[in-house]
Amino acid sequence: MFQYIMLFSSIILALILTFALNAVKEKSLTIKNKTFNVKNSILQIISVALFFIYIPHLFNYEVITNQLGLEVGMFDKNTTIFLVVLRWLLYLTNAILIVMPFFNKKGPVYYSVFFAPIFIVLNWIFFDKLSLTITGSTELSKQIIIYAIVMVINSVIVFNKVFDFIFEKDYSKIHKKVLHGLAYGLFYLMAFMPINSLQILFGSYGQGAKNFTVIHRIYIYLSFIIPFILYFLFRNKSMSDRRHLLIMLSLSGFMQFFFNRTPTITSMPLHLCNTAIIIMFFVYVFKAESAFYFTYFVNVPGAFFAIIMPNGDAPFTTFNSLLYWYNHWYAFFLPLLGVALKLFKRPSFNMIKKAIPAFGVYVILAALLNGYINNLPQYVNSKDPAVDYFFLYDNFLINMLPWAYPLKRDFILSFPLGEVTVKIFWLYVLLVFIVFIGFMFITWGIYQIFFNLADGHKALFKKKTIVNDEMHKLIVELNGRPLSEPLHPEGVDMIKIKNFSKRYDGSDRYAVKNLNLEIHGGEVFGFIGHNGAGKSTTIKSLVGVQTITEGSIEIEGYDISRQPLEAKLNIGFVSDNHAVYEQLTGREYVEYIADLYKVKKEDKEKTLLYYSDMFGLTNFLDCEIKSYSHGMKQKISVISSLIHNPKVWVLDEPFTGLDPTSTYQIKECMREHAKKGNIVFFSSHVIEVVEKMCDRVAIICAGELCLTDTVENIKNKNLSVEELYLKFSNYANAKAVNENSSK
Repeated sequence: MFQYIMLFSSIILALILTFALNAVKEKSLTIKNKTFNVKNSILQIISVALFFIYIPHLFNYEVITNQLGLEVGMFDKNTTIFLVVLRWLLYLTNAILIVMPFFNKKGPVYYSVFFAPIFIVLNWIFFDKLSLTITGSTELSKQIIIYAIVMVINSVIVFNKVFDFIFEKDYSKIHKKVLHGLAYGLFYLMAFMPINSLQILFGSYGQGAKNFTVIHRIYIYLSFIIPFILYFLFRNKSMSDRRHLLIMLSLSGFMQFFFNRTPTITSMPLHLCNTAIIIMFFVYVFKAESAFYFTYFVNVPGAFFAIIMPNGDAPFTTFNSLLYWYNHWYAFFLPLLGVALKLFKRPSFNMIKKAIPAFGVYVILAALLNGYINNLPQYVNSKDPAVDYFFLYDNFLINMLPWAYPLKRDFILSFPLGEVTVKIFWLYVLLVFIVFIGFMFITWGIYQIFFNLADGHKALFKKKTIVNDEMHKLIVELNGRPLSEPLHPEGVDMIKIKNFSKRYDGSDRYAVKNLNLEIHGGEVFGFIGHNGAGKSTTIKSLVGVQTITEGSIEIEGYDISRQPLEAKLNIGFVSDNHAVYEQLTGREYVEYIADLYKVKKEDKEKTLLYYSDMFGLTNFLDCEIKSYSHGMKQKISVISSLIHNPKVWVLDEPFTGLDPTSTYQIKECMREHAKKGNIVFFSSHVIEVVEKMCDRVAIICAGELCLTDTVENIKNKNLSVEELYLKFSNYANAKAVNENSSK
């Protein structure tokens, strides 16, 4: 009868509360320049009260935990299964109702409207049987009264949401709302499973998770798989969604720690990972940075070692086993998710230095409590320590290194504290502290590796997005023409450089600024300038080796930035350092380059034979390139750059270090290529060669184009290319001196 009276009273209270809150629905309250919605603030206060009442309810030992399996128990099998599931759903509902008023989320609201009322009503109907599972008696006791109060608050909040939904009369797409609430509840179902459930249902089942058994490995895999899944599910969600996730998970850890725990001096949450479980909930609720970074640097490595080397091997369905793994999973991945999901910024190296003193305080406190509690009269003769915070008292760690046992046994600090003689293994404690600090620094290094991987992934994704956007724009601009066609058909048989500028990362000046050039088919074009003038920068951007900061470069009508593959298929490039694969033979290298350009076999063989005869390399084609002289390496680079008969042949300082014969051969090759209507674009310090070889010449100085003219026009003005080169070089030097002096 009691439960029905309480159910009826709860519904009446919820109805009264609904009308009262609707009366103040639009009212707000301003305190210290902060505006609060009165209705929501009242619900938040009720939820906070639920939290503080529910935790003491959890912090008591349930009688049903003594039951191992369904064969023997206080109820028949079906009733036991039903009650376990019902308690599980109430556990989940409590957590959802505690967090719900602090977030404007539809999922928990729909869960509260469509599903929670069913569980609430069933919990009231079977209140007497559920009371038996808690205390073993249906008589009213302190624990049952607290349970009833929790149920009343639950009922008030849930039925208030139901009445709100009814009065608002928003029944559109109701099936989607039901599914939304169901999906939300299922998502958090396993997080809020009472951890005595499997023991009650299945008994003591399965091997212990220790010494890398199958179940131990599964637990380890889950330690990494679960956070990765959560990260990829929530990385693009709103900050509110991400914070809601982490508060719910940290609340799960908080509730799991206190669930079914006997309140004694030995049950304090002072083991390192237990401390993390308590801290993490308040960290995410109050955005406490200092406490967060302590858990990030101290608790994560501690939990990781606990997962790898568990100090218990109870069967995996038992209460103690599940409690151990839930606690250490949360202590391990909740701080990592806090940074990964950007609720807290990435820590700096200075933060780890700040975490060390805080960790030192914890170690001292743990050592003192170990030394005091274990030497209390009721525990002093116990076979096993009553407490072993951070493994500073028992032999769990030292059993792995038996040779170090004297360091613990022979260095004991003892002092009286009341009637107790406190014992601290001071040298052992100090060594554990130092070793753990070392692991913290190793963990920092691992963090940095993952930070770099994340940055790389982000940069790759950003680049992919930019490329996709550019591809879409390109398709629009081609207006139905194939992507293989040049974007600017009018630019065929020419190089067009328009307002080209290049500035390297980290530099405050342009290497090349606003350069404009047009070079046509059949021309041999010389590009000269002093060292650092911008020649190589221009050439590298022209052939697509480096990006363009501003402006554009077109090769045969193809934009080098937006149609890089098509543009590069029309380019042959000889770099200034003849970078070749020296382990290959000359023939293998040229054939490799030919295959990249998809040159037909007969064309490849014909072209290779022609140029190898021209350069006198026929007898050396099957020798490894590492045996070649400097000139031979330059020649094989020239052959590989011409193997696909490019429309544009670009050479960067092709004559450096060559003997006169080799220089002559390459010059003849350049003239021959231009006569076929192709473009030959080259840079050189050898002014005589430029003057004799080129149709036109451009002089660049200090990153700016100073002159573009035909060699014939320069001679008609009674000038020489060399004179102009020296004039502009002197100008560039004077400009550089003035810029440096002004700084």
